[in-house]
Amino acid sequence: MTEKVKLPIRGGAIVILIFVTLNLLGQAKTVITKDDQFRTEKQALIDTLNNRINVDCPFVIGRYHPPVNDTVNHPYFNSYKWINGSLFCDGRFYNVENLKYDIETDHLIHLKLTSLMLDCIALDENFISEFRLANQTFRYYSGLRDKKGGKVKDGYYEVVFDGKLKFLVRSEKSLSIKEGANYLVYSTWVRMYLLKENKMISINSLSGLLKQLNRESRDSVKKFIRNNLLKLNSSNYTSASTVLHFYENRQGL
Repeated sequence: MTEKVKLPIRGGAIVILIFVTLNLLGQAKTVITKDDQFRTEKQALIDTLNNRINVDCPFVIGRYHPPVNDTVNHPYFNSYKWINGSLFCDGRFYNVENLKYDIETDHLIHLKLTSLMLDCIALDENFISEFRLANQTFRYYSGLRDKKGGKVKDGYYEVVFDGKLKFLVRSEKSLSIKEGANYLVYSTWVRMYLLKENKMISINSLSGLLKQLNRESRDSVKKFIRNNLLKLNSSNYTSASTVLHFYENRQGL
């Protein structure tokens, strides 16, 4: 009598256990399927984005670059703001949004959407030979020598005048301790050069620039400088372009 009662209970328990197990497996399968589908769709979106970047933005080659958000004490050229510009890569210019030039590390920085997030990328100088920001042109030079044969630092130089002669400016920043303070600030150095016959000649004034011009033209150039009240220093070097433009026009270069 007792055994007849127990057998149906055991059988019912087994049936219930099988039902519960199958139900749980079905739910697990549903969860796994949804996760797989989500991962597949996410990867497809990432692949589409990356493919679009490869087609429209082949210049995005570099590494992550931590941004500095200090509006005053920052390593960037002139402004900390992201600005629009253009760059030269693989034989053509690209108009690009969200650029900064970090002159401490000497890298052009690009803010881009990648893998569904915003990344700051230090673009590889081996692929970016030239870029333009706010009507200023920067070109990568390497292997340059001074008049004595000494090596000049490789990197980006602002091209102030781009004729037979070239007037180049190298801007750099580094951290130093501010006098009377206990924190670091960025200090800026500016060096001006005349690129002449593949030699980099350091220039500190218009009189120094005059000495590098043909002797027979110096008087007329000097008069031009005097009549136009031109000056040249590390904070205002655009007059070098005006002088060299006048000089090369007279030379028929």
